[in-house]
Amino acid sequence: MLNPIDFKGFIAGWLLLLGALISIYWALYYYKKVPGPWKSLARRTLISLLLFGLGSVSAIIDSLTPRPLWFLMVIFYTLSYIAILSTIFLSLRAAATSIEKPGGVKERSTASKTPERNETREKELPLHSGYSIRKEPSPQLFYLLKKVSKGLIVVSRKSREEWIEKFGVHPDEFLWLSRADVENSIDPSKLHVIQGKVLQFMEQRGSVVVYFDGLEYLTLYNDFPSVAKFLFAVKDMVMIKNSLMLIHIPEGIFDKKQEIILLREFEEIEEDELIKKLSQVLPPDKTDELALFGVISPTTKEREAEDAGDKSPEEGSRVNKEEAQKAQTLRREETTEEGK
Repeated sequence: MLNPIDFKGFIAGWLLLLGALISIYWALYYYKKVPGPWKSLARRTLISLLLFGLGSVSAIIDSLTPRPLWFLMVIFYTLSYIAILSTIFLSLRAAATSIEKPGGVKERSTASKTPERNETREKELPLHSGYSIRKEPSPQLFYLLKKVSKGLIVVSRKSREEWIEKFGVHPDEFLWLSRADVENSIDPSKLHVIQGKVLQFMEQRGSVVVYFDGLEYLTLYNDFPSVAKFLFAVKDMVMIKNSLMLIHIPEGIFDKKQEIILLREFEEIEEDELIKKLSQVLPPDKTDELALFGVISPTTKEREAEDAGDKSPEEGSRVNKEEAQKAQTLRREETTEEGK
């Protein structure tokens, strides 16, 4: 004899599952659309919905079989609630941290007293030089670069659409290294044109971030000494304009001697260290937002904010200008000798 079906439980389970599937679809949709740091929020929501969907499947199966499966529903629904509540409480924690420090001591409200200084610090880069990165940067890093600068210009072998789809961040200026006669493309053999575009962007924006990838593609149309001199010239302009230059140098794209030349000029830096230094200039509310979405560590953001106050952006700008001017002549002489 067949066991009776619990129609109420069966219908309720299907309705819950249908709602979960629709929500999962939209969570996936936003996960693909939103910028890097927001993906963390979308991911947590997606995990919660998947657990909720499994709980709904358990309810359907429970209504069709004599064997009780209530414990599975309890497990999946509880985990689903924990996942979504953790996101809510992290948001509340970020909001509370920006208002009150641990120990009940309220922060001084500097926004109303010195708005001009806060705005300047938010857009004043703590690094004014050129650095190299071995691993491909994460979307979180590009999101932070836009937050702390007055603009992001990207010079890449990837097309603009491909780059945005991969990193979820929209650059303010994009130069596609290609000979195709399309918008945003630039001939890789015309290094002087690329240099002019970058300089024009810095003149218009001020303290910006310049990012290069696909350097090996440049060497297909130019000899290495020309590419090296081009990168060094751009770095000189970047330092004088109080901006930041990052170049992606994966392992193996250049021979050992060429790597030595580039790494001597562009100090290698890890992404975690770069994020830590860049986050120092952010105001507390921006720091809390980035900590919530996983760009910076919540356990270190308070210490980074305190460290940021120990250094003067104006002093760093003056030092970097002097270093750039003194290093130009010596740098070009060394590069010419080693490139021969």
